[in-house]
Amino acid sequence: MGELRPFDPDHRDESERKRRALLTPREQEVYPLLAKSIKEIASALGITERTARAHVENISHKLGVSRRIEIVGKDWPKSQ
Repeated sequence: MGELRPFDPDHRDESERKRRALLTPREQEVYPLLAKSIKEIASALGITERTARAHVENISHKLGVSRRIEIVGKDWPKSQ
């Protein structure tokens, strides 16, 4: 078993920043809208629902989650 380290609340934030850096500029525009429906995301960005869905799927894959709620739940105060 590994050595216990003190809890570092900034560690998760730093890890999240590194993962978000993997996103394309367009995916970074979509990221704060993830709490909204696909239709709302598409309308807000002036893209088709199919394109919005593709961006959401790419973001989920890059961040290693299977559902949007996993992303939104981590970042809820920032994405409202």
